[in-house]
Amino acid sequence: MKDIDCSRYEECFRRLSASYEVVSELEKAIRSERVSLDHLARIIEKDPALTAEILKVVNSPYYGFPRKISSVAHAVVLLGMVNIRIIVLTVSFFKSHPRLTPIWAHSQWVSYLAKEILKRLLKTGIQKSPLLLAVDPTTLATAGVLHDVGKIPRFLCPETELPEDHSEVGFLIAHCFDFPEELAVAIAYHHCPWEARSEVAMVYILYFANEIVNQREIPEEELSRGAAYLGLSTEEMKGVVKATQEMFQKYLENLKRKKRGPV
Repeated sequence: MKDIDCSRYEECFRRLSASYEVVSELEKAIRSERVSLDHLARIIEKDPALTAEILKVVNSPYYGFPRKISSVAHAVVLLGMVNIRIIVLTVSFFKSHPRLTPIWAHSQWVSYLAKEILKRLLKTGIQKSPLLLAVDPTTLATAGVLHDVGKIPRFLCPETELPEDHSEVGFLIAHCFDFPEELAVAIAYHHCPWEARSEVAMVYILYFANEIVNQREIPEEELSRGAAYLGLSTEEMKGVVKATQEMFQKYLENLKRKKRGPV
């Protein structure tokens, strides 16, 4: 994957962005040496729809800021240049096609549960794994939102020859859009964290969150292997996963009741 020719996919990736002109200007500004955070905010605010979506994302539970963020300028200061760039790209990716709404909803849930799992893991056990302590919650949340980004091109450019595995396509997108290495690894290995050579703790958390949202039974072997990577016993890992599964199920039941309305 090191010798990827991004020019082969340029037209396809151009279609990924619902706000390509703004994204393109933002990319140029970030790559310049003297860009200010205020200037980045002004570029984003040129697109009112994109601005509204970004504020919706940064105020969502999976980023967990204690106060409401009411401006892009404030969001840029809190999140920093790298994270705001990733959020802009993510929002523009998922707004590229109306049929991407279910993937977007799924990705937001994975992001939220991944952070919940991290919180529970950090509260479990007396000794904490250095690998677990090194997981950045904001990066984890972003990885959760982006983990299925490789599914998007088949909706927008089905004529482009791409790998069949959406994780591989996601890694391709991460490479061509110059995502940080930890995000590229998380996207590439979220279905097989045991194959990752770096960021293993974050990728395992993402894997568990994805399996829970998909309501799949996690194999005992992966619970044990993930526990070992995260510095916990298998029983502790099972407890965290079970508690997160129960929380998710309660939410789904409440959602069903609301849809049915009063009896």
